[in-house]
Formats: sequence, C-alpha cells, structure tokens
Amino acid sequence: MIYLMRHGHEDEGFIGGWSDTHLTQKGVNESVNAGNFIVNKGLVINKILSSDITRAKETARIINSKLNVPLEITKLLNEQDKGIINGIPLQMAEEYYSEFINTEDIYKRFPEGESLSDFYNRILYYYHDILKEDNTLLITHSGVINMIYYILTNTKLGYNKKGFNVTHSSIHEYDPTLKKIKRIY
Repeated sequence: MIYLMRHGHEDEGFIGGWSDTHLTQKGVNESVNAGNFIVNKGLVINKILSSDITRAKETARIINSKLNVPLEITKLLNEQDKGIINGIPLQMAEEYYSEFINTEDIYKRFPEGESLSDFYNRILYYYHDILKEDNTLLITHSGVINMIYYILTNTKLGYNKKGFNVTHSSIHEYDPTLKKIKRIY
C-alpha cells in the first residue's frame, strides 16, 4: 500500500500554494494524532516522501518522530504554484486578484504560476514516479491528493475541493494492484 497524507493545519489567512506558512498548534496536534493512528493501526511504512514546502516538511518530521524511517524531500509533491500570489494575505488576494481566486476556468494561470490544468498535467506526468514505491507515506497537499483522485477515478477536472474529502492531516490509502484510493483517516 501507498499512503497519502495532507499536511496539518496552517494559517489559512494567507494563500497557500508554494508559500512557506508554518503549522499552527492545531496543525501540530493534528499531525501527532495522525502519527498515532499510523502506529496504532500498524500501517507498514518504510519510507516517507514529503513536499519541500514548509508546512509539509514540518508534518513529515512530526510523523517521522514516531516512525523513524528514511525521509526524503521532493518537489514532485508540491502544491499548485500560485505564482506571485503565493503567501499573500487572503484578503489582499481577494481584493487584487479575485479573477484568479474565484475562477472556474481550469486554464486560467496564476500570474507567474500554474493553472489548474497545468497542475493536473504536472501531477499526471510524474504520477508513476509519485506512486511507485510500496509501503511509502507521501506527505503533501490537498491539491496533489485531489489531482491523484482525479487521475485514478477518471473524474473531469474542476475546482471541487470538497469532492474527495481531503482535509488537514487526512490519510488516504492507495492500492497499486487495484489502482484504488480511499480515505482511511
């Protein structure tokens, strides 16, 4: 099995993307609880791969304090690049960049960043590299996990962020033999 986990809660008053926001105390607690779930369920994890974005790396370190397995950082698991909007206050983004924040157009690119379609294609291109090693925990972002759900379920790409139930510190199990994914925590 391969496991995908979203990072813990961060300050949602800012645009995420490739920003270096840190986990909040709530996010730290969520990550500790997810780590306890992994240990208590006896999930076999021999390696952790983490996005190189701060909130994911912090989550990975918390989880690995319980597992003590090799930890590798990779850009392949990075969230959608929101370009010059990465990390700016949400209120400012809504005021000055609403055409990008409130769009349903999957081809509309963030200034100096990716469109949702670009992001999907990036994940699709690296899909086999991302999901190749059994008994691995991938610590990443909601966007990456959603893109993997879109790919595996052959669902039409869109901005429905709630459709696959990817929440902070949620864990999703991917069976490479059956090519099936489901939330387990």
